[in-house]
Amino acid sequence: MSKLKELLKSLFPEKTAEIDKVELDEQGLTIPKNNSSIDPAIEELKQLVKTQQAEITKLVNELTQVKDKELQNHKLLEDKAKKERTDSIDAIIKKAIEEMKIPAKNDQLIAQYKNILDKDLDAGKIVIENLQSAGKNPGSGESNQSQNNNSGNNSGMKSSLGRGDKPFLKAILERNEITA
Repeated sequence: MSKLKELLKSLFPEKTAEIDKVELDEQGLTIPKNNSSIDPAIEELKQLVKTQQAEITKLVNELTQVKDKELQNHKLLEDKAKKERTDSIDAIIKKAIEEMKIPAKNDQLIAQYKNILDKDLDAGKIVIENLQSAGKNPGSGESNQSQNNNSGNNSGMKSSLGRGDKPFLKAILERNEITA
C-alpha cells in the first residue's frame, strides 16, 4: 500500500501532504487518518440548518396559536352579535305587545314578525311601528272612546300629527281635505 502512496506522490507532488493524511486498507479504500479533514464550515452550516429548523417549528406553533385565538375571538364576536340582534328583536316585539299592536297570545303571528325582523331589522321595525293598536280606530288614529267624545271636533286630527300614530304625509293629506 505504501507503493501506491509513493506512486501518487510522484504523480501529484503538490498534493503530498494530503496523500499522507489518507490511509489505505487492504482493498485500496481510503480512510481518513482523523476527522480534521471534515471542513469546519460544513459543520457550522449543519448546525445553522438545525437552528433554523427549530426556529421554523417554533414560529409555526406560534402562528397556529394566534390563528386559533383569532378564530375563538371571531366566534365570540359572532355570538355576541347574534345575541344583541336577538335581544333587539325581542325588545321590539315586547314593545309592540305592550302597545297592543301585536296580540300577546298569538304565538304564530309573533313568530312571523320575528322572522320579518330577523331578515330585515330596519324594515321590520318600521312595519311594526306603523301598526295600529288594537284599541285604535284606523281612520283617525285615536281610540274609539275619544272619538265619541270629540265627535264634531277636528282637534283630534291635530293631536294625531304630534303623536305619530300614522304616517305624517297621510295625516297632512287628511287635514287638507277637512279644511278644503
